[in-house]
Amino acid sequence: MHITNAGLIKFGSYIQTPYELQDFPFFIILGICGGLLGSFFNYINYEVNVLRKIYLNSNWKKVLETFFLTTLTALLISTAPLITRQSCQKIQGNSEMETEFIQYTCDDGYYSPLATLLLNPEGSTIKAFLNQNAIFEYNPLLLHFLIWYLMTIVTYGTAVPAGLFLPGILVGCSLGRMLGLFIETNIEH
Repeated sequence: MHITNAGLIKFGSYIQTPYELQDFPFFIILGICGGLLGSFFNYINYEVNVLRKIYLNSNWKKVLETFFLTTLTALLISTAPLITRQSCQKIQGNSEMETEFIQYTCDDGYYSPLATLLLNPEGSTIKAFLNQNAIFEYNPLLLHFLIWYLMTIVTYGTAVPAGLFLPGILVGCSLGRMLGLFIETNIEH
């Protein structure tokens, strides 16, 4: 069975290996983590929005908050890959242009995993997570998770309309890829 390019979001096609009974406890762990993170998200976001109602009571304060959060987001996304600049990965195989690998500070023929996750549009980032040729280590995955999760908590509810669907997918992708990496390096060998 293959996932194909049907619909508006095209993820590519993937080789499916059957799940085994030993895989299901990890699915349960991932579900529990997702539930706890969602609960924490709702709690913190509610508290942040209570503070917004108290302190951001004029339009110029809302504009100032938007400017501040936009600047903070831009700084985080553009400079965070410098933290993991030593984790360049060689571009493996033929990506068939499904993923735009970002070189950032890496040598030719190499890509920066964190820059690839942060500097691509959301759809391309999802494709990178699902690309079997893309190699990610814990540090870039953890930083991607923290940036997207924390910034989504803080920015949801600002004066600028924003959604939760793609940020939720990206947070889940990084969490799932970290769990997959853990299983691959600690369980299957």
